[in-house]
Amino acid sequence: MRLAVPVKMISQRFALPVLVFASVVMVVLGKADALLFERIRVVFADIVSPVLGIVSQPVAAVDHVRDRLQLLRQRLPRKPPHRLTVLRAIDG
Repeated sequence: MRLAVPVKMISQRFALPVLVFASVVMVVLGKADALLFERIRVVFADIVSPVLGIVSQPVAAVDHVRDRLQLLRQRLPRKPPHRLTVLRAIDG
């Protein structure tokens, strides 16, 4: 437990500079070797697309349940109008 606090502080302190440095390196390498970054992009897309497919299945299931509930709500009979309203409509 004592080790976790300093590690967390160090990671929080250096996170922004490391990310800025990594982005600068990627920009420089991207300008220098476009073919390398094209390969990296393709590999990244090949890895991430199945993961996104797995993650999207529960989201699609929730959407399906929501749509079914809306359909059910539309099919349920509404509360009947008040008797006085019905009589006014008949007289009217």
